[in-house]
Amino acid sequence: MIAGLLFAAALIGMVALLMERAGTVGPIRETSLAWSPEADAAQTDIVGPVAHEFRVLLDSLQTVVATNPDGADVRLALARALHDAHMLPEAIAHYEILVAAEPGVTAMHLDLAQAHAQLEQWEQAGGIMERLLEQDPENAAVLYNLGAIAANRGDPTAAGKWWNRMLDLEGDSVFGERARMSLRQLEDGRRDGS
Repeated sequence: MIAGLLFAAALIGMVALLMERAGTVGPIRETSLAWSPEADAAQTDIVGPVAHEFRVLLDSLQTVVATNPDGADVRLALARALHDAHMLPEAIAHYEILVAAEPGVTAMHLDLAQAHAQLEQWEQAGGIMERLLEQDPENAAVLYNLGAIAANRGDPTAAGKWWNRMLDLEGDSVFGERARMSLRQLEDGRRDGS
């Protein structure tokens, strides 16, 4: 048991190291659904020895999860590694298992919503955010992301509503700055007629 936990901890550490070397997001994920094709494309340049090491790591994580399907830490490391490798449907499958087993962990819900958003599955991403909002109506990350989802769905009025609500609650946060920037972009778009 202890050897298995040590192996899992070593694998999680390797995930962080390989992601850092590859220039991808590490195990602590960004909680914003603001996504762009340019940012997504920039994370696909995993080449050479790093790609091989990453593949070995994925295989190792999958083996550990197969032998211990209830190991949430290793499954989360696998889901995030798959996510960062742009294997989004596979990552989503693991996030869904994690969310079902531990519904109170907001970060896993945010990861799941982000994966859906990267696939432009706005309905699924929005549903996840709305459930999180029911649990925590003042969560700045959730309010910001609901605005991002509305904007991506082509509903600037709803996006503005979510971002203004978030600013009323937590205007001085990182999300407050993002919301102000996003609101300016919405306003610029309205002035330009786009």
